[in-house]
Amino acid sequence: MASRDRRPVPVGVRRRVLLEAGYKCAVPTCFERLTLEIHHIVWVRDGGGSVPANLIALCPTCHALHTRKHIPPSAIRDYKRRLEQLFRGDGRRRIGPRPRDRARHVNLLDNGSFEKGLRGWGTGWIEDIRSNQPVAWHQGFLLSGGAVARWYPDRCVSRPSGLCSLRIEHRSAYAPQVYSTLSQRLRVERGRWYELSLWVNAEEVSPLGGLSVLVSAEPADWEDQKLAVDPGTYRWRRHGLRFNTGSRSYVDIRFVAEGTVRAWIDDVVVRHVRDGGQMGKDGIRLLQHGKA
Repeated sequence: MASRDRRPVPVGVRRRVLLEAGYKCAVPTCFERLTLEIHHIVWVRDGGGSVPANLIALCPTCHALHTRKHIPPSAIRDYKRRLEQLFRGDGRRRIGPRPRDRARHVNLLDNGSFEKGLRGWGTGWIEDIRSNQPVAWHQGFLLSGGAVARWYPDRCVSRPSGLCSLRIEHRSAYAPQVYSTLSQRLRVERGRWYELSLWVNAEEVSPLGGLSVLVSAEPADWEDQKLAVDPGTYRWRRHGLRFNTGSRSYVDIRFVAEGTVRAWIDDVVVRHVRDGGQMGKDGIRLLQHGKA
């Protein structure tokens, strides 16, 4: 908590911090721009100074959530590091190359192999709902309709390419609106084709409900671009789809579990492709399944 006699943040420093954040709240899933506050990452009472490296722009809501420990200090520090990576010393934002200029093999997802736990996940339009925000910050995944489920990094099971995977244990029987979900919001370019691929190791995936991957930006998109993971039991198997962003500038890469699901996910990749290839049902081209 700030002390009463602290000096105000200098105007130039405040402007630099706001510019660094793009004049919006630094929390990735918050889009507040009208009211912003300058927060000391290391509080003044703990010796934190009013220097750009110790300051971050937050809206009043996210500032209060952080003060109440709903947004942990580690998350605030992580948001600051990301902003610093995008900011240049001359006061301009380092947006980086436009998506069309990036190498096609680059994974646009953050932490798609879950080597850093669930860092980068827990963002999306469902997570933006105010009542869901504290849960999304704390555990990443969300539960709906009283579902009983766990989503967590598993270092005991992974593909040869890494040391960790995402373990999904959804125990609730299939019922409407009873599901668990994990999502990551992804900035994309309008009217471009992308390819989403992932590997699944299934201990048990129910044919009723099961495990799905959705590409959506709002509730109306829920069923538009959806890939149902193969039901049953099998070792690592590749799944995927290609999608066009249309008029959207961002999409949510969302996993949804309904019914009995015990499975692992690893090496989730989103990359640019030139076109949709051979189109299938609902405009989705499924990738050929492969073996690890």
